[in-house]
Amino acid sequence: MKWMPFIAPLFAVSISFAAVQSDSTDILFDDSAVHEYTLTFYASDWKTQLETNYTNDAGYIPAKFSDGKITIDSVGVCYKGNSSYNAAGTSPKKPFKIKFNEFISGQKYYGIKILNFSNNYGDPTFLREKIAYNIAAKYMHSPRSTFATITIGSELIGLYTQIEQIDKQFLGKYFTNDSLNLFKASDAGASLVYSGTDPSLYASQLELKTNEETNDWSGMIAFLNYINNSDSETFCSTYTNYMDPDNIAPFLAFIMTLSHFDSYVGSGRNFYLYQTNSDGYMNFLPWDLNLAFGGYSNGWDVYNQSAISTSNISDRPLFNQLMKCQDFQYKYLSYIKNMINTYASTDSIQKSIDQYVNTIQTFVEADPNKFYSLSDFSTNLTSKLRTASGSIPGLIEFSTTRNAFLLKELQSILPEDYEALRVSSLSSFRVSIYNGQIILSNISSNKRIQVEFFKTNGERLGVIQTSQFMIPIPVLPKGMILIRIQTQQNARILKYNNL
Repeated sequence: MKWMPFIAPLFAVSISFAAVQSDSTDILFDDSAVHEYTLTFYASDWKTQLETNYTNDAGYIPAKFSDGKITIDSVGVCYKGNSSYNAAGTSPKKPFKIKFNEFISGQKYYGIKILNFSNNYGDPTFLREKIAYNIAAKYMHSPRSTFATITIGSELIGLYTQIEQIDKQFLGKYFTNDSLNLFKASDAGASLVYSGTDPSLYASQLELKTNEETNDWSGMIAFLNYINNSDSETFCSTYTNYMDPDNIAPFLAFIMTLSHFDSYVGSGRNFYLYQTNSDGYMNFLPWDLNLAFGGYSNGWDVYNQSAISTSNISDRPLFNQLMKCQDFQYKYLSYIKNMINTYASTDSIQKSIDQYVNTIQTFVEADPNKFYSLSDFSTNLTSKLRTASGSIPGLIEFSTTRNAFLLKELQSILPEDYEALRVSSLSSFRVSIYNGQIILSNISSNKRIQVEFFKTNGERLGVIQTSQFMIPIPVLPKGMILIRIQTQQNARILKYNNL
């Protein structure tokens, strides 16, 4: 048995978020083909009704829905979005929301109550949102997405990105309690600045999406009060009482890696907060990713924006506080590094492009209302597209430049021996700790075993390589320690409180 402090890991454990059990809704998000839907409105003036309802926030109008095999009567249809709606102008290719149970209680489509359809305004590639959601899903609870066409009557409207709704049904898949408060950042943006105890003070920034009748904002206000009015020392030692580091760190890392600045760090828009207990413990959820990969600059250099300091940081109290905590900053930066080296690497982006272009190419060509030309579509997959209103980064060009900048910044801040570790069970072998020893069972003999020790912030303390099943724990710092036990095929991470 060999104990080696501060040695580079021999095996890489990829960070992936635990998948939920497959169900019938997965059919709707199969991305190997484009889904094709037809809407037939009962009223001849449906377009006027949709526009009026959007302006007055008046809800849905009824229509018949069909995918060619299944026909559903009286689904609810409305326009959605903000900039994607307004920028579409007189184009019929507005973003849609379809609610299957709006007029008939209990009605669903493959188990789904609501589907969203993004019109890809601002994205000549049609791929930003899909690829970004794929990456997000590796690190946090994230909506599923795929591609779909919408035809109204006999008129093809165009190719859309189909997005899962974040609602109670979504929450029920991922959280043990789906009955608590879900908040959405408003179109005006949510800074998460504390303004007082009156809930009405936050009405312009946050929308309560569940439990509206109860309208209990006490948990949210406690959360805002905490992040704004705690001194740095107190915040850094207690912030885990209000949020999961392995949710907020990858959430912020995702924003920075993809320069998704139309979200909390930038505009303050396009994210959800789910309050998972009455005290204000918050979980962050990504939303509306059509301008990821530098599509929305927020006035910043999307290629060379620092990951740890922004011009508006004093107006983003949560980001400001977290960047003062070295343990958190290292965890956050290590997530950025992991993304760059895995799911958001240029090679991974290229593979996604190759896969999805084959799926959507003919549908892009056939889209009569696309906002960019077919030539723009092809160009922007790899290269910057210059338009009358400004430049749109190319997916490959952006990824190459952004990743190189971030890696250089990380090298000057993040110690090599740090990596993000999610506490989870990844294998069937059993492990216990007794009398200063790690005891392994249900494991084949003669297995090569590697045991690594980390602080909770990701700092590697050392590694043991052995083939023994009883491993003495070396001298370690006091406090909570993460232990990663790995064979050639399986791994497990557990907590150890070194008293």
